[in-house]
Amino acid sequence: MRITTFVILGLLLCTQVRAQDVTAYHLRTPSADEYVTRIAEIAGQQADQEVWPTRTLYPNLTNALFWRFPDLSAVDYEQILATYDAMGIGQDGTFWKRGQWVEAILAAWLRQTQPDLRGSSELTFADFRIGVTPRDFDGDGQDEFVLDVIKGERTDRYDCRYQADYVNYLVVQYTGSGYEFVESPLPWEGYGTDSAVTNFGEGGQVDYGFEDINADGLPEWLVLRGGETFGGPGMGYENTGRLYVLGWRDGRLVDLAATGNEREYPYSITAYGEDAGVCQGAVPRDITWEFSNLDGDASQEILQHQVYLDNWRCLARHTRILDWDGAQDRYVQIDERHDFPEDSQNCARRQAEEAMWTGDYERALERYERALNLPPFIDPDETDVEGDELWRHYARDRRLTYDEYHIARMALAYQLTGQPEKAHEILDPLRDQAFTYEPVRYLVEALAAAQDTPMGACMAAYTSAATHFDSDSGYYLLGETQEQYYDTYVRYSPARVGCDVASLIAAELQTRSFTADRSPEDYVNDFGVGARRAIHADLNGDGREEWLIWPQVMLAPFFFTLDETGTYAVTTPAIDPFGRADKIYLWPLPDDAGIAVAYLQSARARTFPEPWACLYDSTCGIGGSGAECSPDGYMALTMWRMEGDVLVTMLYDEDVCVTDFAALFPGGEASATIDGGAFNWSDGRSTPLRYEWDSESQTFARFDALAESTATPTPIPTPEPQYWSVNQALAAGDYAAALTLLDDSIAYEQSADLDRPDLLYAYRFHRAFILEAIGRPDEALAEYIALYENAPDSAWGSMAALHLEPVA
Repeated sequence: MRITTFVILGLLLCTQVRAQDVTAYHLRTPSADEYVTRIAEIAGQQADQEVWPTRTLYPNLTNALFWRFPDLSAVDYEQILATYDAMGIGQDGTFWKRGQWVEAILAAWLRQTQPDLRGSSELTFADFRIGVTPRDFDGDGQDEFVLDVIKGERTDRYDCRYQADYVNYLVVQYTGSGYEFVESPLPWEGYGTDSAVTNFGEGGQVDYGFEDINADGLPEWLVLRGGETFGGPGMGYENTGRLYVLGWRDGRLVDLAATGNEREYPYSITAYGEDAGVCQGAVPRDITWEFSNLDGDASQEILQHQVYLDNWRCLARHTRILDWDGAQDRYVQIDERHDFPEDSQNCARRQAEEAMWTGDYERALERYERALNLPPFIDPDETDVEGDELWRHYARDRRLTYDEYHIARMALAYQLTGQPEKAHEILDPLRDQAFTYEPVRYLVEALAAAQDTPMGACMAAYTSAATHFDSDSGYYLLGETQEQYYDTYVRYSPARVGCDVASLIAAELQTRSFTADRSPEDYVNDFGVGARRAIHADLNGDGREEWLIWPQVMLAPFFFTLDETGTYAVTTPAIDPFGRADKIYLWPLPDDAGIAVAYLQSARARTFPEPWACLYDSTCGIGGSGAECSPDGYMALTMWRMEGDVLVTMLYDEDVCVTDFAALFPGGEASATIDGGAFNWSDGRSTPLRYEWDSESQTFARFDALAESTATPTPIPTPEPQYWSVNQALAAGDYAAALTLLDDSIAYEQSADLDRPDLLYAYRFHRAFILEAIGRPDEALAEYIALYENAPDSAWGSMAALHLEPVA
């Protein structure tokens, strides 16, 4: 029913076709030669037309040709070449099917000329140059032949861009009647007129070796493909590529390092990306491969090394180790390593920094001291007197900033290891120095003024780092090791840039005992941390008060709970360490569940979750509209309650439209209902927002959530399409699926009213071919007649005429 309905709609699209017209023609079968010749004629008629229509027409003509005649080797190769030239395929950078045409020309030439590849190292015809290398891929004693094919302008495979129509390695074997192509995953490369936009033609492929590396008795062919460049000015550039490990399997070459799904990324375990300039050739700048037997079995492992400069300007190396898995018949990654091929000042500083972050201050000092005796990395931009002056200054300032920052960090390491005298030998001469990076000056001043204890120095460093930073120039520096600029992002962290004071205080707390004979606030003040804010109440109704104390340094508060023996336990609940809310509320809960701790604050304030947030938050400072809530904007409600000895979150940053905390509870204290007014993030409108107390979970839940079933429906997975295109379905020989996909495309063209008759003609022509293939010749004939009689002057009417033979 679906097909019949479509035929009727299709015929009505142009005009009615009279029933007697169908009987005026027989369905004929044209030859491949007729198709190729007719396409050349159509291309000649299109020579003066706009370019964009031909970019739809020529790919569709190509489909029509190769679907019907996948083998054109019997057609005169010169005629195929003439048709290729008539369509201007070699100059069209967006013509992705160029490879089909070139390989058809080459296949026809091989069949018609029957060259002796055994005695040739290079062959030429027309504008083709073909290098010939004999290789026995299948181990049968008879050579196959690698054809290094270049069509168009002569190209060196090591160039960064191929100025040629087509460049590829093709493999052929002799079958007794002639040469046939061997299937291979290697893609063709080539030049296009808009290559600067599409990257078409950048990079390429080179032969990298031919040996049996996996000990399976057959040689593997290694082909290196690289230099495809992505990115742009201001973003940097990334060159990508992969190493093909090609092995002979069932009469074809397959990549033994591929993941098995070309739709996945990365599609090969040898895929790489490197930071490099534009126009990189096939051979990467920073990646090398080593083949070595590491485990003593018969096969060799593949070691893929990548070197790069990290954000500390340290030359680092990442190694991916691949091992042969005979059961899977492919290479798999078994390990990866990270090391430093050069012992440099910058690498020693990086290692010192990373030791500081883990609290290994002795190791950090050893590396800082070693760095003093190693040569620094000098950026080439800094010494390039003919280069851009702005880049020279930037490179110089970055190097000086590293110098200043690391010497201050070395002083901190001395303080943290109980060597304040050595710290002051560094700090005192720096106090009057001008600094390239202003936050380092604040760090030096804070360390110089800090108490000569590890705790005092750590708190000073943390506070300085949290208070003083430069979002414009600090991104390349601090708190993170950025291995490669295009796949990691630096996050600023005072705990790393200064010191992890939370860990230091936690460790100090574990060494002390706190009893009820003194106030927890006094304890905090006594051991040097200092209390910035404190509240106390009996939160769980056991007759003993709990304490929340915020330290002077910006950290989460300490939660003191008193047990039956009169001893306090200390935890650090996940409560906002910065005290953004002006007031902290203590509110009785229903069911005698204790007293909640709550914040009610402007929702705009949460745009600044910490003082340095704007450094990596592009929306920092951008608040939402609260016009429908109140003149002050919508508010954010957060509540905690005590469970056991800890505080747990009940509500977190819930949007409400009430600015008076007590007004949230219409029933007063211990109310089981929170009426939060209205706000809906999805559409920005006011909607009822209410929370009900749930006695079982001892928390507040959204009222609409309580009304819904708690059963979670099992999601129905969306099946992945069997085929993504008509081409893919036809390649699999599934004509029924191809017809369904094509009908969907036709229905879309008609329903969307896109006014693209030439494209619709092409679809109908393709439909006629599929109808023929599935044994419905009468419907196919009707399609051809409709095209011919309703659009005789169009390309597709001309093509349809090839299928019609008038009844005598």
